[in-house]
Amino acid sequence: MKVTIDLENAYTYAATQYYSVNPRNRKFVFLLPASLFLVWFMWLFGPSHETVKSALPKVSVNYHPNRPPPSPYNETKLALLIETRPMGHLAPLLLHMITIVPPDWRFLFLGTNESISHLNSSLPVQGHERNGKLDLMLIPENISVVGVEETSQTFTNLWFYDEVLGGNRGVEHLLVFQTDSILCANSELSLNDWLEYDWVGAPWKIQDKFGGNGGLSLRKISKIKQVLQFQERIPKTDPEDLWLIKRIGLLPGANMATARQESEFSVENVWHSSPMGFHLGMSGDRLPEGVWDSEDNRKRIYEYCPEIKMIMKMRLERERCTQDEINRYNLENPNGNPSETPSEIPSEILGDDENLNGKLNRKREITEAAFIPIPFGF
Repeated sequence: MKVTIDLENAYTYAATQYYSVNPRNRKFVFLLPASLFLVWFMWLFGPSHETVKSALPKVSVNYHPNRPPPSPYNETKLALLIETRPMGHLAPLLLHMITIVPPDWRFLFLGTNESISHLNSSLPVQGHERNGKLDLMLIPENISVVGVEETSQTFTNLWFYDEVLGGNRGVEHLLVFQTDSILCANSELSLNDWLEYDWVGAPWKIQDKFGGNGGLSLRKISKIKQVLQFQERIPKTDPEDLWLIKRIGLLPGANMATARQESEFSVENVWHSSPMGFHLGMSGDRLPEGVWDSEDNRKRIYEYCPEIKMIMKMRLERERCTQDEINRYNLENPNGNPSETPSEIPSEILGDDENLNGKLNRKREITEAAFIPIPFGF
C-alpha cells in the first residue's frame, strides 16, 4: 500500500492546532522539548549517575568449562554389592537399597559380564548410572569372590580398599550388603546414625562384646587399612569379618558397637522386633532358630519389613509341604546342619560368661517357618 503525505496540509494542520491553544499556554508547548532534553542530559552526565553506578554490586564469575560440576553425593560414603550371578531379585534389591539408604551415599556394584548385563536391562538402574549415583564395574581379574575363602582374601586385601573402593580417594564409610540382606523401610533408624562406629553388623550372640556378621555391615575403611598395613591374613583361617573385627577392636581408640546395639542395626541370630535391616545368611537357605522358629516373630517380620520377601525363597500355597513331609525330614535330619557362624570366637569378643573355645552349635532351621504359605507378588 502506498502512503502519500501532503506537506502543505500538514503544515496547515499544525498551525491550526498551535493557534487554537490558549495564548497563555503556548509558551509551555515550546518548553516541553527543552525540559525533556534537560532531564536526559542531567541523568546522563550528572553526579547522581555515578552514585547509582557505584552502588551497584560487583559480580565476578569463575567459569571453568573443563571442570566437572560438584557432585551431590558425599565422597566419604559408599555402599557395595558384589554378585557374579544374574539373580532375579538383583535389580529390585539394588533399587530398594538405593531408595532406603540416605541420598548422599553412592553405590558400587561389582560383578561379571552376566550380572552387569542383567542389571543394565533395568531402566531405573540405567538412570542411576547416568546421574552418578551408581557405578557398575567388572570384578578385577586379580581378585575373586567365587567362594568364602576367595571373598575373605579379597576383603583383607589392602589394594582392594585403596584402588577398587576408593580408600585412597577419601572413601571412609563402607556399607557392605549381600543378596541375602536388606534394609527395612519402616525402620526409624538411618544408616547415618551409625557412622561413629568402626564396625557394625548383625551380632552372633547377645553376650558378644563387639563385632558382627559382615554380610550386612558398616565398616570404616581407615581402620581396616590400619590393620592391613601391618598384618596379613593367613589363607584358610578365620573368615574376613571375624578376622578383621578381632584386630580392629584392639586398635587404640577403637569404637565398636556392642551386640545389644548391633541387634538394632541388623538381625540374623539375635532377635530384635524393629531392626534397621535383616541378614538371612547362606542366600536364605538357613533361617536361624532364635529368630524364625516363633510364629509371632515371623508375623512381626512380615508386617514390619514386608520387603524381606524379596530375598527369601518363598513358596506358593499350592507348594506348601505337608506335615508328613516335615516330620519325615526331621527324622532324617535329627541334628540339622551346622551354622555358618564361626566355631571359635576369641575371648576379646565373647562375653565373660562364654566358654572361650566353646562351639556355637545351632541346628539348621528346618521348621514350619520354611513352609509358610505366603505367595509371591510383593
